[in-house]
Amino acid sequence: MVPLTANARGLSTARLLPQKQQKSSLRIRSDTIEAFPRCSESNFSELRANKRFAYFDRTRYVSVLDSIDARAILFLRPRRFGKSLTLSMLEHFHGVQHRAQYGELFKDLDVDKDVKGDKITPGEYMILKFNFAAVNRTPDLNKAAQGLALNIIGSLEEFYGDYYPYLGGSLDQLISKKINQRSAIDSLANLVQLVNRTLREVKNGGDKKHPLANVKGIYLLADEYDAFSNEYMGPHNLQAWKGSNASSLVKDFWATVKGMMDLPYGIRRCFITGISPLSLADNTGGGFNISVNMSFEEEVAGLCGLSRAEVEEALERICESKTDVEGHLARLMKYANGYHFCRYRKSEPVFNTDTSLEYLQAVLTGEHFNIASPPNSEVPPQSLKICASSPGAVTHIQNALTPSPDGTTQYHLIPYSKLVDRFTLADIQGRALGDGEEVAWRTLLLYFGAFTFDKENPSKFLTIPNHIAATRLGTTILRRFGLLGSMREAVRFLALHGGIIAPLSDYQKLMAGRDIKPGGYAMTEWQHRDSFHIAILENPGLDPEVEYEVTKPGGGPGLVDLVITSPGHCVVTEWKTIKIDFLDLGDSLSLDEKAEALSKLGISGVLELKFHKREKYKKGTIRDWIEKDVTAQFKSYVLSPEIRELAGSREFHAHLVLVVGSRKILVWEMDEKGDWIGQPVLA
Repeated sequence: MVPLTANARGLSTARLLPQKQQKSSLRIRSDTIEAFPRCSESNFSELRANKRFAYFDRTRYVSVLDSIDARAILFLRPRRFGKSLTLSMLEHFHGVQHRAQYGELFKDLDVDKDVKGDKITPGEYMILKFNFAAVNRTPDLNKAAQGLALNIIGSLEEFYGDYYPYLGGSLDQLISKKINQRSAIDSLANLVQLVNRTLREVKNGGDKKHPLANVKGIYLLADEYDAFSNEYMGPHNLQAWKGSNASSLVKDFWATVKGMMDLPYGIRRCFITGISPLSLADNTGGGFNISVNMSFEEEVAGLCGLSRAEVEEALERICESKTDVEGHLARLMKYANGYHFCRYRKSEPVFNTDTSLEYLQAVLTGEHFNIASPPNSEVPPQSLKICASSPGAVTHIQNALTPSPDGTTQYHLIPYSKLVDRFTLADIQGRALGDGEEVAWRTLLLYFGAFTFDKENPSKFLTIPNHIAATRLGTTILRRFGLLGSMREAVRFLALHGGIIAPLSDYQKLMAGRDIKPGGYAMTEWQHRDSFHIAILENPGLDPEVEYEVTKPGGGPGLVDLVITSPGHCVVTEWKTIKIDFLDLGDSLSLDEKAEALSKLGISGVLELKFHKREKYKKGTIRDWIEKDVTAQFKSYVLSPEIRELAGSREFHAHLVLVVGSRKILVWEMDEKGDWIGQPVLA
């Protein structure tokens, strides 16, 4: 029996067990499975030619994609789901140059049934491929634009290398005449126009034996379309990107593609892969509006990813016993399963392709494989930066990482009512966390793979799919803010001793790290309070309540912002926020410069800060305002009968928590009689 640890150790040889009596997608070309391909094995013909490799058949989706009434399909998945192999599969089926290899590549695969049934015909297109993940990237946007142009021109030259026998003339002649080294866009237009003219002449000539007689036009395949632009579309340099040659080149590229789709024999179909729709919306002048986002449609939900049945069958083919199969399957279920890509229908979730194949290979060979931290599981730095720019994103992730209220599931369900197919960086950078920004952030985290649709109720709930996803885009972000480790210990101290300074200090680090955009500086007191509230929810020794209803000594109603109780302590907090725009820090300074100046102040400097004249309701210094307005309000809460009853025999603590300009947190303790204790401090 294989021990249930986070590491996989399997057999050194493969053993064939009886196959299941059901339709199988696992294809092998020898008596035993000798190897499982990784996602780096993304060339379909090489994979099929190598009899060592097992192949999970996805060719049934060739017919599905062909039947979709859309000239351009956008298909998005998180990293390492085998998108590049999918494009290579489409290339080898549809490319006219691969027509002679059809039998060798597809004869024992699912699509062959559709070909024999005249539902689809192979070899009807000329394939134009672009791989935007292969662009050489550099911090210099002008050099980045040059790298993108060279990448585009290289793809055009590869096209001519594949098809010059069909187009007339030598390869050198075509490249010298049709490639303009100073303009990738002109070169793209020249290529499509040449193909359109050539095919029109073939059709008009009536030669049905011509190798291009049945060719409909160009099938454009764009792999990782957003890999280049996402590198530069950060929340802090968006304007620099928008005004750059690189941004203009991306827009011109997609505008040209759209224009060339109007030609009768030009670009007839497009299949575009990537991670999120963010770059397409931000970089195509209002959106590449002829593309249809099929990412979460039922028809293609299983195109990338392995089902439980497929993984289980593979394990049965390589393991010696049922016990071994069950042990490995349980481990894979915990770490790599849980992705559900259909919004409308309850179905079995799928496994991350690359992680599953790596694990199966380790079981097959007996190699060490730490599934808790698999290779290539790092989060793209730019994805982290985008998520880190939003308090809303961090709050969503913190909330999702908590167990369900009934304790039955490890991750909390995130309710939602709508998602958006297209959104821009501006949509997730609102100055206040409104409904539109919430929807955009939920959607973006879904595309990044931090969330997935709940398998039981996909139309209403999102959730974190598995342990690896939680680490990749959950705890990685929180660790960046110092919320893992130090915050956990600080919250533990709060539960045991009632001390709130330590967790507020860690929250201050989180706040300073994430509130680095204009919208962050505009967070309200309830948003800060709720973020802190979520940060302490994981500790079962604490029972926090927001907006706790009390009756003031004079008889009026009141709401205490956040009350935290543990078996031995009662902590009452009143949260206030002073936005940085309403502090007198110098009119000539930018928000970032004001934040920098504020960060350097000690407690005395913070207390003596004056309100700006645009602040209508607070006058004088921060100390003046606290003593004049805040003290009486907080005292009335502390003296309320509800708080006195709640405190009971517990040790009592009351704190004013004042968030100043999203850079400082001032804390002032009040005793049970409503008098301040000592002087305020900075968390």
